[in-house]
Amino acid sequence: MRLVAANDNPAGQGSREVPLATALKMFASHGLSAAAQAGQSARDAARMGDEAGFHHWLAVCRSLDRRLAIEIEKRRARGRL
Repeated sequence: MRLVAANDNPAGQGSREVPLATALKMFASHGLSAAAQAGQSARDAARMGDEAGFHHWLAVCRSLDRRLAIEIEKRRARGRL
């Protein structure tokens, strides 16, 4: 039986680290406007048809401002991006 630490992440959760690292860098660069910048990048990616980019920037936005990310998702679902 393999013993693991209680805080070990299950396989596949390493992808969460990329948006978090990007969010921290954006916060260092943009301060309190970092969430808005990430949200704008998500909207721009959606307009260009870049699904992977949209989901990446939405995850970054969510790391910084959950409510803003939810609003962006709602607007996209309504076709208002």
